[in-house]
Amino acid sequence: IRRSYGLDQSLPVQYLKWMGHVVQGDLGASLRTKRPLTTELGLRLPVTAELTILAAVIGAIPALILGIAAALRRNTRFDWMTTGFTMIGISVPNFLLATVLVLVFSFKLRWLPPVGYTPFTEDPIENLRTMILPAVSLAMPFMAILMRFTRSSVLEVIGQEYVRVARAK
Repeated sequence: IRRSYGLDQSLPVQYLKWMGHVVQGDLGASLRTKRPLTTELGLRLPVTAELTILAAVIGAIPALILGIAAALRRNTRFDWMTTGFTMIGISVPNFLLATVLVLVFSFKLRWLPPVGYTPFTEDPIENLRTMILPAVSLAMPFMAILMRFTRSSVLEVIGQEYVRVARAK
């Protein structure tokens, strides 16, 4: 086994051989399925892209709206709540949030499936049901960071001299 994987050679030789294969597009074979890794990655790329886009939409739209609203209502209860949400959203690890979401929405409330995937072309509603939990768990930290940046940027713009002159006029 060591010889078949090239582990009987020195580390620099192993690395150079591996790098030569990677440059040629050969990432090796999966230990589980024995298929080339480029094939395995190609099969999973559409699902990953769909999840990324869904998480970006779920994270960006509320973050921009809430960030602008928090800046316009500076030092109010709403601003303090959004600031608290951003601190929690940045602090909680994704794996913990995902676990809690699955426990609550899949096992406790039984609203969403805990695992599985249905392609969008087969059943859009079921696709959304299977993708919403992972998308939300990925979107929360992104939403918290973007909300914080949006609030800071809007506060900076509101404090500019041309905004004060426009308001005075």
